[in-house]
This record gives sequence, C-alpha cells and structure tokens, in this order.
Amino acid sequence: MITSADLDRHLRTLPPEQRRPPDGQPLQPWLEERLFEVFSGRVLANTTEAEEAARAEAFELDVARAVDQQLARRWLQRHNAEFELTSEEIAAEFERFAPQMRSPERRVFRSLSLAAGEAELDERCDEAGRLAERARGGESFAALVREHSESANARIGGQVGPVERSQLRGEAARVVFALDQGEISHPVRTPNGCFVFFVEQIHPAIEPELALVQSDLAQMLAERKRAEWKLGLVRDAAEETGIELPEWLAQGRLPDLSAIDSDAVVLETGERAFLGRELVQMVRRSGPEEGIDRLQASVLAAAFARSAPDVASVVQEQQRRAQLTRAAQEALFERAVAEAPADELEALYAERRDELLTDARIELQAFLWPIQPGEPTRSLARPQEFLAAVTQQSDPDTVDRVWERLGAGGRTVSLPETAVRELERTTPQLKEMLATELTEGAWLGPHRMGNEIAVARIVRYLEPRQLSYVEASSRLRQLWFEQNRESVETSLRQELGERFGFVVRQVRAETLGELLAAVQDSGQGAGEVPANPDAP
Repeated sequence: MITSADLDRHLRTLPPEQRRPPDGQPLQPWLEERLFEVFSGRVLANTTEAEEAARAEAFELDVARAVDQQLARRWLQRHNAEFELTSEEIAAEFERFAPQMRSPERRVFRSLSLAAGEAELDERCDEAGRLAERARGGESFAALVREHSESANARIGGQVGPVERSQLRGEAARVVFALDQGEISHPVRTPNGCFVFFVEQIHPAIEPELALVQSDLAQMLAERKRAEWKLGLVRDAAEETGIELPEWLAQGRLPDLSAIDSDAVVLETGERAFLGRELVQMVRRSGPEEGIDRLQASVLAAAFARSAPDVASVVQEQQRRAQLTRAAQEALFERAVAEAPADELEALYAERRDELLTDARIELQAFLWPIQPGEPTRSLARPQEFLAAVTQQSDPDTVDRVWERLGAGGRTVSLPETAVRELERTTPQLKEMLATELTEGAWLGPHRMGNEIAVARIVRYLEPRQLSYVEASSRLRQLWFEQNRESVETSLRQELGERFGFVVRQVRAETLGELLAAVQDSGQGAGEVPANPDAP
C-alpha cells in the first residue's frame, strides 16, 4: 500500500516548483504521475531487469559513488560555514590579480627581410629602402614581401601578431612599437641583414577596473575560501578515521598521472580502495577537479559513516534501491526500443536518411616545436620554414629529410585514425587547426597548441557517407524513442501496473492538501499494490 505519508515523503524529495501541479493542469493526472513514481521506486528495484543490472561489474561502483556523494554532502552540511567577504579583501584580491587582468598594447605588423653579410649590408639596405618607398607610394606591402622577402613567413606576407612588446627583441621591439598605425619604417640594419616593418593594427592597452570585475573577484575569492575550508575538513576527517592521505591529496592537487601505477592503491577509505587506473579514468572522463572531488567525497563519507552508522546504512540502502530502479527503467526502455515496429523505423529512415551519416575520420602526423619564452616570432620561424619546404615537394621521404634539418628540439606525434568530432572533443587545441577544408595529403598549420607550435599532415581522411538502413539501425531506434517517449512511458506504466496489480483509488478532492487529508482520514492508501503471490 502507498499511503499519504509515502506520497508526502516523495513530494518532499522533489524541487519546490514540482511539488504542485503546473498552472492549468488538472490535479488527477498529475497525482497519478507522482503515485506511479512512488510505485516504480518500490517495484522496479525488485524486477528481473534490476537483478541483471546488479550483476554488472560497474553497478557496485555506481552505488558507492552515489553513497559517497550523499554522505559527503551531509558531512559538509553538518560543518557548514558562511564566508563573508569584506570590501578590503576584494580590493586586495584586485591588486593581486590586476597585473594579470591588464591587457598590454598589442600590434599586428608585417616584416620584409633581406639577408646579407657585412660586405653587402649597405647594398641590401639600399634595396630595402627602395622597396619601402614603393610601399609608401601605394604598392601592397604584403605583395612586396611575398616577392622579395627572404624570411620564413614571406609566403603569408610577412605578417606577425598581434604581439606584445615583451614578445619581441632588440631593434624589432623598439621600431615596431614606435611606429603609428599604417606607418612603414626606414630600413633597420642588423648583423644578419636589413628589415623593413609595417604596422597594420594597434590594439590599445586595457586597464582593469575594480567596479567591472568586483563580482567575479568576489565569487573567485569565495570559491577559494570554500575549497580551502573543504580541504581542511578532508584532512581532519582523514585524521579522525585513520585514513592515510597521500601528500598530493592532502594538498588538494593531482599527482603526475603518467607516474601512477595502475594496479597500486592510491587511497583506501575503510571498505573502499581506489586503484591508480580508476583515478586516471576519472580524470580523463571528467577532468582533474572531478577526480579530486571524488576522492575527497570518499574520505568525508567515511567520517560521516563512522559518526552516524545507522544513517549511513539507510543512505546505502536508498542509493542502492535508486540505482536498481534507474537501471531497471533503462532496461525496460531499451527493450521497448528494441521492439520498435519495423515499418515505423523504415519510414523514419526514408524521412531522415540525409541526416544519417558516418563521422568524418582522420589520421594525422603532427610536428611540434616548443615556444621559446618571450620569442613567439622566432619560435614560429622553423615551423613556417618546415611547412614551406615540405609543401613544395611531393616525395614523402623529403619530409623526413626536412625534419632532420629543422626539427631540432621538436617532436613528432602520430594520431591514429579517429572521428574528427571525437578528436576535437578530446583534443580541443586541434579544433582550430581542423576548421578548414580537409583532404588527404594536405598540410595544416602552423597553429599554437599550448606551449608548442604545430604543423600537421593529413595521412588519411575519410569523408562522411550515408549510412545504410542496417548501419543506421541503432541511431534510428534512438530517434524513434525520442519521438515516442511519452507513449512508451505510458505503455510501461500499464505493463507494470498489470504485472504488480497496481490500482489508484478514487478520492474526491479539489486540492492536493484536501486529497492527502481525505486519504489519511479514510485510512486508505492513495494507491495500493494488492497481495500478489507471483510478484517479487
């Protein structure tokens, strides 16, 4: 029997806005939905579908994760602290981060380079001067660079930037940041040749204002204080329960994942032991913050379980039942999808076939050079020279020879054939590089990837193609379920109701409060599951 108290407890677990029928929706159908939720929670956990789910290897891990999160949340609530921020603290935070928030002046410029030894330097600088005069007379500076310059970036018109002054060296920094926008320099003599610079754009410096960033700073400061407070609770909880925290976890940071032994225990919290491979998987799946949070939650949960074992036992049972219910529901949905009518799937394929395509797939070979601190322009020179050399040759062996000459200090990486969409998701730095027309044998870059400059060759590229009906079967069933979810859910409710003999009693009431009172007064349940010897 489902009593009014059961229904009331269920309603209290819902967000406040879902505890009453939406405006305009009749009470009875909304109430039947809620009753069925209570009913489902009771019977689904005892179905054969739930039993099968419980045998899956990942099931107990999912339960443990859910229990840890619930118990850790209760421990944090028990020790809750409020963080009041003063204007002085926010102002101090502003002073601390102001240099990082300041955006210095940046410039985009082009350079024309004529290499020369000491003996011919005068002659080459005269030639550079004549080219500068032609540019001042109206000729395209970029075109003159492409035709005459001997620098690695000549093929792109000698463009550099936007760059800050600190990213340039010597005469280049002095001259480029002394010119006005649109101004062309006189020839600049260096031991290696003569240069002419043309400033295309100037991006003025932007000074931070406290009023504009105050709310962001306050949020950042509060989050940092709360993280420090939580880390302190984790240390205290570990000491209280006798859990040995690894040094990196006690400091709230991750270790070098490449140095972790996958079979070694990285943290043991009573009944729970985390292996190295689990930590690596958590970080790769959800990010470093999630990995740390998961381990911290297990420590806090152990402390709560030690202080309130009875409550922890109830939470354990609730979460296990919730996981069983969820797994059984998913299994029933999967069964319904597997039984989708063939004629409806065929009609859906005919309607959506132009959208049912394979993912584009790509295999890359990347060549990477480290960015030298304070020298982005010089760091770009070798990748550009490498790209210019290999794109002018068709012999694959040429790539190896050019790399031997220009790859000093760099590294190569082969990326196996992967879906382009998956590659963009797992390696966001490649997204910009792949945002172009992709063809087999083409070269991409140079592009910045973190602290490196990358040039990549497309070794293999498979364009998207239309899926056959058989290949699209799984996707078609997903689309069918999206279109028919409401009717599938209704059908499953009817099936479960018939399987377990669930009925809804009719009680006259105008409001939810009247209904609960009426059911309570009558001593009847709002819904009943009659005795059924065949039910689990």
